[in-house]
Amino acid sequence: MSYLILGGAASLSAFIFGIRYYNSRFVWGNYEMMIDKSETKKNRLEGKTFIVTGANSGIGKEVAQELYRNGAHVILACRNERETIALIEQLRSNYCDCNGQLTYKHLDLANFESIQKFVDEIKNEQLNIHTLINNAAIFGGPIELTKDEYELNIQVNHLGPALLTILLLPIMTKHEPFLNTDNLMHKKVIMVTSTLAKNGTINEQLLNRIDDSKIIELRRLNQSNKDIYMSSKLANLLFTRHLSKLITNNLNLDICLASPGFTLTRLHRYVTIPKRFLLALYAPLFAMILRSPKQGAQTVIGCAMSQQVQSDVLYQNCRANDKLLSSGIVNDQQASERVYRLTMSTLNKCLELPIDKH
Repeated sequence: MSYLILGGAASLSAFIFGIRYYNSRFVWGNYEMMIDKSETKKNRLEGKTFIVTGANSGIGKEVAQELYRNGAHVILACRNERETIALIEQLRSNYCDCNGQLTYKHLDLANFESIQKFVDEIKNEQLNIHTLINNAAIFGGPIELTKDEYELNIQVNHLGPALLTILLLPIMTKHEPFLNTDNLMHKKVIMVTSTLAKNGTINEQLLNRIDDSKIIELRRLNQSNKDIYMSSKLANLLFTRHLSKLITNNLNLDICLASPGFTLTRLHRYVTIPKRFLLALYAPLFAMILRSPKQGAQTVIGCAMSQQVQSDVLYQNCRANDKLLSSGIVNDQQASERVYRLTMSTLNKCLELPIDKH
């Protein structure tokens, strides 16, 4: 009997390994698929500065590492200074022969004042930012008010990245575009998104300041972690799509969306104990489709390094996903414009923004 059990377990492990190998080799892809062969020289990113939010762990860490390894100046924009400094020291030790640079700057997306201070530092140091990678997010964090009186998940996943992007755009487009021997290299904003956004709904109340009574109501409704996450990501996706349409024709800058896929990171740290137990029951299934942070980061890295990335395109599995943005709520131009205007109105109430009329 024990031999049968051991044999079954071995067969299952081999099957899972086979599916994971197939996915990683033929489905998920790697960032080099997105880069022209002429771009593969060492230190190809030397002289370019990238901002990566949430770069101290998970996908952000993998992105920062690869950009640094290829010669970029990477600004790790994170809340946890101690952890980020330790990571910087580790990367410098691991890649001591590369020409990249690593800089820590504090950034808390749940605090508009922190975002403004971060941007002021970039401006004062006159840094020529090539690419902003809005990676940081939370999955179903506690339903609570932030210091700015917004719902936490909405502010971290949408309002915060939106404000950071809007404030950095004038700085990014102020400098001369980067040139190489072949063509013009557009600067980029990469918004890390999720394909779950297509199942989200927009609660317009949450794009405005709320009070404790609204928080109590949201808790009473007992929305799931997944519902809150999908809605915040939908708002961010719609905002990004409209913003990209507004600026692409006027500025030397592209705004695209990148989906890492189902990846095991700290994004899921707020999942409740009962739900973790349920996930454990489906562990064999998840083992076949769950990506490591390195695997999840490939599309984001590709978008950051490639010269071929286009605005208002969603990249997934290291290629453009033409289907996802072509139907449903994610393709509703009226909804996209409304979310953009509501978001801009909300942000203008907090800070005087340099871009406020479109």
